Amino acid sequence: MVKFARLKEAPLDTAWLNDGSKVVAVCTDGAVRFVDPDSVEVTSEIHALNGWAYSLAIHPTDGSIVVGGQNRQVRRIIPK
Repeated sequence: MVKFARLKEAPLDTAWLNDGSKVVAVCTDGAVRFVDPDSVEVTSEIHALNGWAYSLAIHPTDGSIVVGGQNRQVRRIIPK
């Protein structure tokens, strides 16, 4: 699905939010992008890291997102 969304940068990891409402993609510009699965449009974007964001994990109960990237950067994001 992320292949069809027009993202500004290449995604390096993707995951579904726990409720299935969005696909989350972390990209080479350090941004976290939320993609609506029905319209395949980016609904929001958060700059998380400086440089590439390589991986993400979504907490199973609170829905927070942990993003990991280059130079041992790690950031926790709580989507609103």
